[in-house]
Amino acid sequence: MSKEISIFKLHEMFPDEASAEAWFEKLLWPEGVCCPGCGSKDIQARPTRKPLPYRCRSCRMDFSVRTGNLLHRSHLSFRKWVFAIYLISRPKGISSTQLAKDLDITQKTAWYLGHRIRHACLDLKRKFLGTVEVDETFVGGKKSNKHRVSGQKFKRGWAEKVPVIGVYERGTKKIRTQVLDDMSHDTLCEPVYEWVYRDMQVYSDEHNAYKMLTGVYYHEFVKHSAKQYVKGDVHTNSLENFWSLFKRGYMGTYHVMSPKHLWLYVREFTARHNARPLGVYGFMKTIAQGMRGQRLQYQELIA
Repeated sequence: MSKEISIFKLHEMFPDEASAEAWFEKLLWPEGVCCPGCGSKDIQARPTRKPLPYRCRSCRMDFSVRTGNLLHRSHLSFRKWVFAIYLISRPKGISSTQLAKDLDITQKTAWYLGHRIRHACLDLKRKFLGTVEVDETFVGGKKSNKHRVSGQKFKRGWAEKVPVIGVYERGTKKIRTQVLDDMSHDTLCEPVYEWVYRDMQVYSDEHNAYKMLTGVYYHEFVKHSAKQYVKGDVHTNSLENFWSLFKRGYMGTYHVMSPKHLWLYVREFTARHNARPLGVYGFMKTIAQGMRGQRLQYQELIA
């Protein structure tokens, strides 16, 4: 199957609810139907017993493909889940308002649906080798757009924004990202120590915190403050391109990303970047596979 699929092709692939349900069963149970409670494969199929058409002979649990994953207790049809995953695969994402219009659901449902799909995005777990780039960005509104309260003084620069760090592996073009609590030297360098093997080549800008990387890595940097952006092979342009796309999604699609849920949006853009060689359909499959064993209840999301 082609990596890229059109909306017309998607309609042909999933003409009815049965085809969408079979797609989820194939990806969530790659080795056949198994009990989400005890893991047994001694299953009795009962097609007429909807909405729980399977029964485990070991623990006597009734279940369906929705049980024990991000589809759990969802009243949305399987086709709407498939089309939601497809729409979120767009390079700059899709807002909950637009998703609600496209799927004919409420905005509240679309918001919860979108966050569950973002939660299913898989993070890279391995450490990086070779040449890597390190850079940070800051997410938040402009001071010029904020209401000034009498007597209030705005903090400078990024002090009221949320920092996000990214590490880019040039060899594989993969990215790992993390939302940070602050911009202290230890907090900024800790993800680099965790994600990158020692003695690798690390490129960054001239931020003082990155000077701690010298001695652990072969560290070189460019001076953005002096309008220096490339020095031979030394640059952070690959990460700058990723931040640019992320900010286009922030300003043009979502408009607001609360600090509380920022990590979900960052995860979405990171997973979409890492899945680019797989194409749209490959990214959709990774989302469905990432739903296994995951739960994200609404009250937990808004708490």
